[in-house]
Amino acid sequence: MSEQDTDHGLDPAADTPPLETPGGNQQKNSSQDPTQGGRTDPIGGADGAAADLHLPDGIPDHLKGQSDQETIDKVWGAYRGARDELAKNKPEGKPEKPEAYSFEWPDSIKSSIAEDDKAVSLFREIAHEAEFTQKQIAAIPKFFEAAAEKGLIDKPQDNNALLESLAPEGFQGSAEEKRTKGAQRLTTADNWVKQLTKDQGYDDAMKEELRLLTTSEPGVRVLERYMGSGVVKTVTPGGERQASGVTQSQLNARVADPRNNSTSEKFDEDFAKETRELFKRAFPD
Repeated sequence: MSEQDTDHGLDPAADTPPLETPGGNQQKNSSQDPTQGGRTDPIGGADGAAADLHLPDGIPDHLKGQSDQETIDKVWGAYRGARDELAKNKPEGKPEKPEAYSFEWPDSIKSSIAEDDKAVSLFREIAHEAEFTQKQIAAIPKFFEAAAEKGLIDKPQDNNALLESLAPEGFQGSAEEKRTKGAQRLTTADNWVKQLTKDQGYDDAMKEELRLLTTSEPGVRVLERYMGSGVVKTVTPGGERQASGVTQSQLNARVADPRNNSTSEKFDEDFAKETRELFKRAFPD
């Protein structure tokens, strides 16, 4: 039979049935589609997702990768970003120890609060027990300042201002020198109160009330009036000497002496210093 007899004008490939895939889908012969170039679809379909990927239940679509490694990278990147954001916004906790609390007292209050103030130390312990943060502690000084400005509480005593006000009238020294002079005057008044005795009619409670006068310039002037007037008479029998070697009446006389008064024109620094030393020996407390 000739070649012409066997050629019926049909393409043998056209009669070849399409291949059946395990899923029942017909697979086209790549020769039918010249655009495929002999390539096949990726495993799992044209979307590129591999059939054996491990994808946790509920994972969002935007975290799914075309491989396990890509999925892990996407999940880790999202987790790391969330973790860093949480770290930045982590709630502030209480400090490790109560002593770590820091109080930023305003100038109007600072001078009246000592660094080792017992009330502040007690508050630190209570605040630490209540788990106060440093940010919460920072509100305390602001409250006291605002309350004092509005007259809701008494303004704290400014010790530096008090000492400067007690400097001799017309004294032209620096602020520090004024405070030094004022401290000498304040010490003299305070020592005079300390030396008062029960025999003179002053018990401890009365002395404490008198010492309150040393918290203001007018109060110190009142004490100085008493000191100079001789209103408190000594009752030490026979001029009995104190442990310092001087009698009560001698101490009173020195206190009343103008040379002991820093506001007097007759003020004598050496005399006043000696008077203070005698008081310290006689009344060490």
